[in-house]
Amino acid sequence: PQCAGPLELHAPDQTERVGCPHCAALLNCDHGKLEYLQTLKAKRRKPYIPLGKVGHLDGEEFTVIGFMERFATYEGTLYPWTEYLLHSSKVGFRWLVHNQKHWSYAEPVSLNDVTLTYGSAIYKGDHFAVYDRGDATVRYVLGEFYWKVLVGEKVSTIDYINPPWMISSERAETASSKELNVSLGTYLTVEEVEQAFVVENLPRPWGVGVIQPKPKFTDVLKLWGIFLLVMFGLFLVFNMTISAKTDGAFFFAMLALISVVPIGALFYGHNFEVQRWRDSDYSPYATDEE
Repeated sequence: PQCAGPLELHAPDQTERVGCPHCAALLNCDHGKLEYLQTLKAKRRKPYIPLGKVGHLDGEEFTVIGFMERFATYEGTLYPWTEYLLHSSKVGFRWLVHNQKHWSYAEPVSLNDVTLTYGSAIYKGDHFAVYDRGDATVRYVLGEFYWKVLVGEKVSTIDYINPPWMISSERAETASSKELNVSLGTYLTVEEVEQAFVVENLPRPWGVGVIQPKPKFTDVLKLWGIFLLVMFGLFLVFNMTISAKTDGAFFFAMLALISVVPIGALFYGHNFEVQRWRDSDYSPYATDEE
């Protein structure tokens, strides 16, 4: 209604608001009937995954129908992230979250399946530690949304983590109503997102993601253990067959040298966790950072 540009609605019976990709107008939607509300003044954002793109996640086919930028403010610093609204005719709505070049797939959680406390959450027997609390504010919208979203809309959020998963609660309150929504986020690699939606050249992350899985070093430790046993066996055989007074310093020097590998792996794993919690007020490694 504002610019006469063509719009294709993928879920017209469920869509409440539409961000026009042509003129940045925010439109009210009543079963496919569009009404102009306002023109968005925020800087336009281009989605890495275009609206209308079809992809496959969690065994389902999804269409990208909406794109949103939100932000939180902490000590005067703005922390933005983007979210892609996915729609499937079978399972309904899901989210693809892009934060600091890391991706996660979010799905709704029944309130009957989760227990939320001040410092932790329990979901189906798994424990999640609180990572942060704050307010999430909408800054930009594009495409279709299943609620009456507005720029400036704000909800109170709490994130709990148990990598590679995150439990997120969002509480919205008005003078007449209160609403609580809980979702489960699962970490996705950039390669998984590219393969799911057949896109290329997505930005690669540098830092550690909040729910990025910790590298596995079990194979390194197993190999080091095998090497230890072999070296000890050779040391015994060498002493018994050649000389009872043979100096074993060489073997122990080799053991000390190869020990650098598992020790380095353990140090890297510890630092990985410290970096994961770097932006959290609830970091269990706070004393280490000091």
